Amino acid sequence: MKLKTCEACLQAFECNAENVYECQCYLIQLNSQQKETIANQFTDCLCNACLTKIITEKPLD
Repeated sequence: MKLKTCEACLQAFECNAENVYECQCYLIQLNSQQKETIANQFTDCLCNACLTKIITEKPLD
C-alpha cells in the first residue's frame, strides 16, 4: 500500500493500485461520464470519500 493525497479534497489515504482487489476504491463503480470527468480533472487517484461523492451527488465540475 502507498500513502497518497487525494487531489480533490487533499486528505491522505491508502492506495493499493498494485493489487486493486484490496484497494479502497475496488467496490466503487463509476459510469463512463464520471470516469471521463475524473480523468479530465485529476492525474492521480481520489480517496474513497470523493469517489463516493461523485457517484451519489453531482459530479465534480
